Amino acid sequence: MLNILNGGAHADTGVDVQEFMVAPIGAPSFKEALRWGAEVYHSLKSVLKKQGLATGLGDEGGFAPDVAGTKAALDLILTAIEATGFTPGSDVALALDVAATEFFTDGTGYRFEKETRTAEQMSEFYAGLIDSYPLVVDRGPALGGRLGRLGGADDGDR
Repeated sequence: MLNILNGGAHADTGVDVQEFMVAPIGAPSFKEALRWGAEVYHSLKSVLKKQGLATGLGDEGGFAPDVAGTKAALDLILTAIEATGFTPGSDVALALDVAATEFFTDGTGYRFEKETRTAEQMSEFYAGLIDSYPLVVDRGPALGGRLGRLGGADDGDR
């Protein structure tokens, strides 16, 4: 996985999710996976520039544009993947490190994307992401902390 877009504690933006990563799951070797990830990273810079978004970097080296939220960030990355000629989900998938503890407050819930949400509402939001995007990994407990494909018709329970 390669971290290509930063939010949360790693960026001075309104994006709450901490790390957006790409996973070159279709690459035949580590060498090719690294090359594919680097191509998507540079493609993302071009996508950001074309849309008039900042190309400055966050604390961990991913770009840190101030976009409307999680879905907008994922859409930018999908555009970058497609611009390289790779197929999202089979060649290159998406991964997140949500770092939900950064926007959780005991007693009030999750302050996420300008709303206060319950754990159930956050779970519904994540389920929607799983259904809409080729997500393969979450590094934290928010999406189950599981390795492998999240959600999907053949994957059983979330």
